[in-house]
Amino acid sequence: MFGGEFTDANALSALLTVESLLFATLSVAVSFSKPGSRIPNLPLAPQQLGYFAAGFISIIAFGALMAWWSIFTEPWPCEFRGSVIALAIGLAIIGQPIFAWAIARGLGAKE
Repeated sequence: MFGGEFTDANALSALLTVESLLFATLSVAVSFSKPGSRIPNLPLAPQQLGYFAAGFISIIAFGALMAWWSIFTEPWPCEFRGSVIALAIGLAIIGQPIFAWAIARGLGAKE
């Protein structure tokens, strides 16, 4: 496949990149929700677009979490530095969907 093996580390890197880029989709929904913004002819309201973006980010994050699991849990890094790295990457994976859902939910809030 593509001249080499696609490892769990490759998958984690690719999925984290995609997850981060999808966060840009959510920022587009946020910009559309600002008063006076020029909204293109979209079939979805900004909050609906935000929900779709948050859902998609969540699916990608689940894949990244599975790659993270196979890299870091068997065996768990025993040294402090390795444990901190593993925990930081894990928090980055699960943090983005949490923030994305909070932002998407806030897009429908009335001022």
